[in-house]
Amino acid sequence: TVLASAPGLPPPCSDWEFRSAYAYKWCLRGLTTSSSAPLILYGLPDQTLASGGAVRFDLPTAFPNFGEGASYAVESSNPAAVEATIRGGLLIVSAAGGGETTLTLTATSSDGRRETRRFSVTAPAASPEAIERIPNLSLTAGESIRIELSDKFRDPNGDSLSYAAETSDPAVATASMEGGALIVAGRAPGVATLTLTATDPSGLSATLSFEVKVERPLRSRWGGWRSALLRPSS
Repeated sequence: TVLASAPGLPPPCSDWEFRSAYAYKWCLRGLTTSSSAPLILYGLPDQTLASGGAVRFDLPTAFPNFGEGASYAVESSNPAAVEATIRGGLLIVSAAGGGETTLTLTATSSDGRRETRRFSVTAPAASPEAIERIPNLSLTAGESIRIELSDKFRDPNGDSLSYAAETSDPAVATASMEGGALIVAGRAPGVATLTLTATDPSGLSATLSFEVKVERPLRSRWGGWRSALLRPSS
C-alpha cells in the first residue's frame, strides 16, 4: 500500500499529525487495507491516473473536523471519464473511459454541518475491448461466411472503430472487410489462423483470433470415394 500526503502536510501516521486516537485509528485502517491502489491522506489533490489505474482518498482525514459519524457523497461532471465510489470512509477513483472530470465531494456531520470540496481527475483514453470471442470455423473450399463485428468489440469512449483482418495462410482461407463485417472464404483444404484488429481514432486497439478449417467439398470427397470403390482390385 502506498501512502501519500497532500502537498505541504507532514508524512502520514507521524506523531506530530496523529495526536488523537481517532485520527491514528484511521491511519492504521489505511495502512492495513488490502487494496494496492495509492492511498491519499489529509487532502483531495488533483489527480492524473494511469491507464486502468486507481487512487483512494481517506475521507475522515480529508475532513478532520466532521467526526466518526460523518457521511459522504460524490458527484462527477463527466461520469464516463472515471468511476468514483464511496466505501465506508474511502473515496475510490478508477480510470474508466478517459478524459477529465471534476469531482464534487460533500461531507455531512452527524449534527448536520456540511462542507463541499472539488478537485479534478484526468484519465487516459481507454483501449477498445474484445467482448465476445469468435468460435473456430469449419468451411468447405469455395464456401464463405459473413461475421458482423459490432457485437465482438466495444470502445469504452464511444469512438467508432476501424477493422483489419489477417490470415496465416491465404492459400487456405482469406479474410476481407465489408463495412463492419468480416468475410471469411475457404480456398483449399487446410487450417489457417485469422486475426482481427479493432482500432480507435487514437490508435489504441484490441485483437481477436480464431481458426478456420477448410475441407474439400462433399461432392469432391464422394468422387474420390466412388473412384476408389469402382477401381478394379489387383
